Amino acid sequence: MSAIPRFPRFVNVDLGLKPEVQAFTRQHAGYSDFNFTNLHSWNNDDGIAVSWLYDNLVVRFRDYVTNETFYTFLGNRHPVYTAQTLLGQAKHSGFLPNLKLIPEEIALKLQEADQFIITEDQDNNDYILSLQKLAQLVGRPQAHTRELVNRFKRELGPTSSFIELDLSNEQTKVEILHIFHDREDLKITNDAANEKDAITRLLNNFESYDLVAYGIRVDKKLRAFIICELHDAHPVLAHFWKADTRLRGIYHYLLNCVARELQQLGHELLNFEQDLGIPGLRAAKQFLRPEKFLRKYTVTLPVSRTLFKTEPSDDVQGIGMTKISRKYAGAIDGVLG
Repeated sequence: MSAIPRFPRFVNVDLGLKPEVQAFTRQHAGYSDFNFTNLHSWNNDDGIAVSWLYDNLVVRFRDYVTNETFYTFLGNRHPVYTAQTLLGQAKHSGFLPNLKLIPEEIALKLQEADQFIITEDQDNNDYILSLQKLAQLVGRPQAHTRELVNRFKRELGPTSSFIELDLSNEQTKVEILHIFHDREDLKITNDAANEKDAITRLLNNFESYDLVAYGIRVDKKLRAFIICELHDAHPVLAHFWKADTRLRGIYHYLLNCVARELQQLGHELLNFEQDLGIPGLRAAKQFLRPEKFLRKYTVTLPVSRTLFKTEPSDDVQGIGMTKISRKYAGAIDGVLG
């Protein structure tokens, strides 16, 4: 029996949902947003919840920066009707009037229907990096990273060490959070409250996730860390990484060491998540020369669009799709019609 209810009912993301969510998401591309660890660690105030609609995984999400609520979904069953229904429910509930973080595989199907306004959300595209290229740093495309790695080795190599971190060690957790706070204090603008809560939640529940963590010590003090999740079906996912940027090149040196370590474990790609439209973060990630992007889109409806002209023929929810569609069609038509 499913622990996730059928739409329009939702259940908050808790650890008991992990097997069901993971069994579904491994059938699709490894978008960071639908990763269970990501959903659970960012669910600080029970604002993230899930539901099944047309056998698609619907997520009631919170924006990583603004904390605004919106809907998204993963799955390829009746994507047009799923999008229509969720847009109606979004307006009915007072949420953002669009769907966000929609994976490219779904956006392409919605585009074929010619019923939606579909816009690529570049701020939330996942960066996919080659571990081999990060490890070897060969050629002109890797020149910038190679220069920074070599500089770090020259200046701090003799006093630094690359280590695997034990997340069960309380002192290690304290050191990780100390780096996080120090890094955020150096920023001109600081909107890190959500991220702080998410990393704290992740550290408090680390035993429930499939994590590996690495760090750089300089003069025996932890000055950089990265926390990753290993997958058999998806690229390694980098959940959190911070470093003391006063030590020039430390981020790049950390990534170079991590890439070599993960390669030895048999992995080929690293999902370095999105840049959230932050200029400095975007520039830094672009310098890493991603292999590709997992692209995401925002979906909304033209004002004049009439919804629910037809219905799916099969009752995949077991409660009648016509009943669901009619319930929310009125909410949409009253605003968009």
